[in-house]
Amino acid sequence: MLKVSKTIGRYLIYAFFAFIPFQIGGLFWTDSIYSSGFFSPYLSFQFYITDLFLLLGVFLLSFSFILEPKGSFKFGDRRILISLILFLLAVLLSVLFSTNYINSLFYLFRICEFVLLYFLFLNRVVILEKVLKLIVFVLALVSVLGIFQYILQHSLGLSFIGEPVISSETLGVAKVALFDLEVLRSYGTFPHPNIFGAYLVLGILICIFLLRKSNKNARFYLFPALAVFCLTLILTFSRSAFLALFVSLIFYYVVSRIKVSLKYILSAAVLVVLFVYFLDLSSVLSTRIFLGDSAGSIERWQYLDISKNMFMDKPFGVGIGNFTALMQDYSSSKILPWNFQPVHNLYLLVLNEIGVQGFLLFLCFLSSLFLFIWKKLRNRELAHFLLASFLALFVLSLFDHYLFSIYQGQALFLTFVAMIGALDYH
Repeated sequence: MLKVSKTIGRYLIYAFFAFIPFQIGGLFWTDSIYSSGFFSPYLSFQFYITDLFLLLGVFLLSFSFILEPKGSFKFGDRRILISLILFLLAVLLSVLFSTNYINSLFYLFRICEFVLLYFLFLNRVVILEKVLKLIVFVLALVSVLGIFQYILQHSLGLSFIGEPVISSETLGVAKVALFDLEVLRSYGTFPHPNIFGAYLVLGILICIFLLRKSNKNARFYLFPALAVFCLTLILTFSRSAFLALFVSLIFYYVVSRIKVSLKYILSAAVLVVLFVYFLDLSSVLSTRIFLGDSAGSIERWQYLDISKNMFMDKPFGVGIGNFTALMQDYSSSKILPWNFQPVHNLYLLVLNEIGVQGFLLFLCFLSSLFLFIWKKLRNRELAHFLLASFLALFVLSLFDHYLFSIYQGQALFLTFVAMIGALDYH
């Protein structure tokens, strides 16, 4: 019976990783719905099927740790553990300063839920390589969906797997200007193209890592997946993802001393150029890359101004998850419903919501992760991949908030943190 429980538990954890990209779930609680029909995802709690998989999987696996005498439960690197506990205490303390206790407690619950993944990797309950291959397979399917969304300029009617209902004519949907037209950016099954872009960046890094470790047979599916990820990333038009990929690839190339055949580089370059040419993307890409869309830049500056005013008034934080609940109080202009978003910088968001104390402890936690990977860097391919991914997430967090504020973003960031636990047995 114990063996069956352990096996089912592991399958549920793998199912968790397989279903992360799909927003399959229901609204459990919300604080605010506007008369226009918009509701704030930052002041709501949605329970996803992945929550069920993870919690039920951990519950079943816990019996094996309690009842099996062999071995002992591992807690990992002491610095990481201590800094993590202190940061969680800071989050808990921020609830005391919260204007919306329920929303803050849900955020705390979500973080604690994902922290369980770290201990699962650390204790070899799930195998890292299997998880990475699973992520590549699922993300490839979502990428194909994203390509068709761009071609058709609307969603494909797959809302049952979490695809958002979008079109180039929908108000508040992420679009770019192309030849005087508003062109829909690829969402896949994610809440926003920027989040989709972040997953694609990590997908590209995973493919490179697996290509360096796998046998020749694996190249038959890894190379096509890598090509699809690169092409779909272009259709997200995510500037932060472009920059994160560029920086992380340079770092990965330097530390891993990757030897790439010239024919592969030329083939990739030709494929990208043809893709951009046939879809007529050159003008919109240049606009996005060189920050030509002033509307998005103005909004980001407005969020930065709100963040500054909020910090000056509440230096010890407004409570985790509560930035959008109070942002109108610190804005000189009326904010439209779809513009109620956290400041587009993860570190400023932590500073605003958890306060100075939480911000400093968060930096300590990130530093402990970085130092742990750095110590393992010598001649270890996994450490190279994790440090390149760490750098990609660092760049992404400078320009957006979703790694801390949105479920799929939290899952991406904290799954990566969990993977660091696998370094203890590689």
